[in-house]
Amino acid sequence: MKHDTTKTPYFFIFVAGGIIFFQGCTKFSGSDFDYHNGFPGNVFNNIVTVTDCNLNGWVKQEKKGNTVLFVNGPSDTYFRKGSVQFSVVNISALVRIRDTSYNDVLLSDITELKFLTYTQQLSTDTIETPFIVLQIDTSGDGITDFPLLYVPRYQDGTFSGDKPPIIQKTKIHEWQSWDAINGLWWNEGIEHTDPDLGGSIQTFKNVIKRFPTARIVNDATGGGVRLTAGSPYPRWLNYTGNVDALAIGVKGKTTIYDFEQSIADAGKDQTIYKYGNKTLNLHGNAMGGEAPYFYSWNDGKTIRNQKDIKVNPSQTTTYTLTVTDAKGCTGTDNVTITVK
Repeated sequence: MKHDTTKTPYFFIFVAGGIIFFQGCTKFSGSDFDYHNGFPGNVFNNIVTVTDCNLNGWVKQEKKGNTVLFVNGPSDTYFRKGSVQFSVVNISALVRIRDTSYNDVLLSDITELKFLTYTQQLSTDTIETPFIVLQIDTSGDGITDFPLLYVPRYQDGTFSGDKPPIIQKTKIHEWQSWDAINGLWWNEGIEHTDPDLGGSIQTFKNVIKRFPTARIVNDATGGGVRLTAGSPYPRWLNYTGNVDALAIGVKGKTTIYDFEQSIADAGKDQTIYKYGNKTLNLHGNAMGGEAPYFYSWNDGKTIRNQKDIKVNPSQTTTYTLTVTDAKGCTGTDNVTITVK
């Protein structure tokens, strides 16, 4: 795991009812999580793992060759092993993943909205990232009046409207954290002009001030909270980017959505030396899914149907963990023990 010493790191401890983040050390590795380098957070009351076979209320919306995938990585992820990846090959359609859990939640009740992004590939010098779209109802009739967009690229201080509380520029090949509640938003339905063409953006607080009864609403196309990539602009063509650790807080209670390729977690790769103690304990973990779980380890020669195993390889060996949950959702993960 690499560390960027230019950022303020955080570590966390487990407490009843959530996880509290503190400043002050480079990294803390727990049995399930590996957070570092300043992901902003307070108290997390719930962690929901989202995988392809257990979407936990999320729905993928893929059109015209654009895809949503759950992958390991990219690079050293901030949160566990994986992320959700958006790929755009056709700029005439958006690609998104959406959630219906926040229907009828007032914007004024949202106390936290943060996420991590990573841009892998783009075709122009303009660095885009996946963005958040909230479907907003201001009249109370349950019908969307306008979409409200938090776009990371609009946080660099160069666009018309309110000034960003924190100026932040998008980057490529680097995980970045975004605090949407304390950032700038584009009200597409009221301010019709795209910010790239001179349209204005405003703080979340000013959106609420203008529309005090504004609330998130689901509509015919799906959930009112959406992670999205793409637009008609050519700069999105052949784009690939990722999102992880979406934190949504309502009235002080925060849920983190952890996007993972698999429900199985075999742990991190390790290195041992021939002259030392070569016996290791490998711990199988399930991320998300529904208990009870069935665990199976395979090193290519032997299969052991148990959660934790002891190994003492004489040569570099890869162990594959397969986890199956109560509903038949199956995931695999590998851990390699390098022998020097």
